[in-house]
Amino acid sequence: MIKSINALLTFCEGPHDVAYVRMVLRKLLNFKIVKAKFKELPSPFNAIFKKTVQEYVQGDLSLDMAHKFFLPDTILQNGNHMILLFNCGGKDNYDKVRTLISDYLEALQDARTFPQGAEDVVDSTRYLFVYDADAKGIKDICCDVTTNFCSINNGEDFITQDWGKAPHSDFGRVAGDKAVYVWGENPGRGTLEDILIPLFANDNEELMTKATSAVVKMFPRDTDNNDAIIAVPALAKQKKSILTLLGQGEKPGSSIAVILEQSKLLTDTTLKDDERTGAFTKFVAEFINLRSTRVLEVM
Repeated sequence: MIKSINALLTFCEGPHDVAYVRMVLRKLLNFKIVKAKFKELPSPFNAIFKKTVQEYVQGDLSLDMAHKFFLPDTILQNGNHMILLFNCGGKDNYDKVRTLISDYLEALQDARTFPQGAEDVVDSTRYLFVYDADAKGIKDICCDVTTNFCSINNGEDFITQDWGKAPHSDFGRVAGDKAVYVWGENPGRGTLEDILIPLFANDNEELMTKATSAVVKMFPRDTDNNDAIIAVPALAKQKKSILTLLGQGEKPGSSIAVILEQSKLLTDTTLKDDERTGAFTKFVAEFINLRSTRVLEVM
């Protein structure tokens, strides 16, 4: 008997956004990473990802080929809920995302009729766009998402509803089966680093102080500028440097994404007790209608 799957397509700005979301899903919402061949995925994922790779391999074998097509960075599953995490390579890669959504919706129409050997079929899909608040804030970012995704490549309407506040977090907005969530010190400004720095500092106060002092002295930036358009990205770059330096003892030469998930600098208890991480956890669980004992522990 074919099993019905509820899918969440999640579009993240970059690799350490993916790493943070993946860590939260695994450790707080009991999702497991799916390691499977394309043909073993639910329909229409089994067909669309295989087709995507085949088309681009046949068309171009250049070294930058990986940037020209879109596959999920990670697939996770909890029961009949499946979440696909995509690394968009920046906030402004709207064309890339529109193409993926257009191809997906086209394939979804035939998912149950032509499962192509799949044992599971996607019957319900939701979409989550995760961005830094930057200096724009959640209201303007929602407007940008609406402008860029009101329709997709085939002219089909995609975002048709107004954005409403989420019950568990001021950082999220929902419009039917679409949602936006922003990272920041508040919904009006900031980046994911505003969440990560306090998390790491909780268990590594002395190391954080040393790393911060070194980075500020070595690489001064205009973080106190009165213009948020200048100050916010400057502060984000400074905090990225601090986090990278912080992890070099355990993970020499590694990126923030690796330090975040593979170092022992961030404990599960700190992650679970963090207010802003908890807000995101509740937001996702509510949005996809996920219910389990482990979820209730953090809600």
